[in-house]
Amino acid sequence: MRTYRRATRPDDLGEVNARHAERHLTCHWDEDGSLVVQGRLSPEDGALVIKALEAAADMRSGERKGGSAEPSMPKGGSAEPSKPRDGADGWGARNAGALVTMAETLLATGPTSQPGGERYQVVVHADFETLAGHRDGDGERCELEDGPAIVAETARRLSCDASLVAMLEADGEPLNVGRKTRSIPPAIRRALRSRDGGCRFPSCTNRRFVDGHHVRHWAHGGETSLSNLLELCRAHHRLVHEGGFEIERGSDDGFTFHRPDGERIPAAPPASIVSKGDEVVPRNRHAGLTIDHRTGVPSWGGETLDYGLALDNLLGRAGLLDFPFGGRAEQESSNA
Repeated sequence: MRTYRRATRPDDLGEVNARHAERHLTCHWDEDGSLVVQGRLSPEDGALVIKALEAAADMRSGERKGGSAEPSMPKGGSAEPSKPRDGADGWGARNAGALVTMAETLLATGPTSQPGGERYQVVVHADFETLAGHRDGDGERCELEDGPAIVAETARRLSCDASLVAMLEADGEPLNVGRKTRSIPPAIRRALRSRDGGCRFPSCTNRRFVDGHHVRHWAHGGETSLSNLLELCRAHHRLVHEGGFEIERGSDDGFTFHRPDGERIPAAPPASIVSKGDEVVPRNRHAGLTIDHRTGVPSWGGETLDYGLALDNLLGRAGLLDFPFGGRAEQESSNA
């Protein structure tokens, strides 16, 4: 019943955040030299990885000579982990090869950041009433296609900057399917990128892998306009939705951030940038630093560090010992 409930009904935000905190990926070398990989991901991230594995496996199948295709995923299992099967041609072997292809592709091309509207190739079914917060409990529909249920706040985060398709249904049967649109049009996205240049969360310097966030969600009547949008990295975007952090828009088109307890997060001061190279020397002299050709030459001869002597020195400087540096040896000699 517990598994059925989690597959058909979303958990509360506390359980969702606890599950997110438990995400992990571990690797270790087995006795026979094989690499053993084990991990745990949140539902939406897991579905994204499954999609990537499917794409990599399809790529490998198309490149194989002789037309012998690798086994395909069972229908209805796009968001379900493939179950290992005996033999070198099973789903487990297929996914293993796909994982290697993903690693080779990343190392060859480097990490690339796609706009939020194109990043999620995972289908999420959610009622508009659920996104708008008008339904709770049994009445809400929020689930990954061929996957488990997710909380409405997660769906709001994914739909904050994604491609959307409106569908009119009656008694569960689709009557009309609208055109695929983007929640943030390209022109506004370019202006947003030019204005923010990266995550706006205080002290965050992430300039890649960012989403466009609606301060007031479009499902709540918020406009998809530059004044109602800002860029957030994936981690801080999640903190704002599932983590309880809040953003307020000021009168001067600025934004203020608040912790879940309501405390305001102070804005990070801009980084100090030296505009001219000849300013470095005066700055160092003012700070009492002398840098020459021997600055980087260590005075250490390579002997093993005496941790006891170093600790005594630190404790003596902090006033936690009754004798100064070197006093212990002198004290021991006098006692002898």
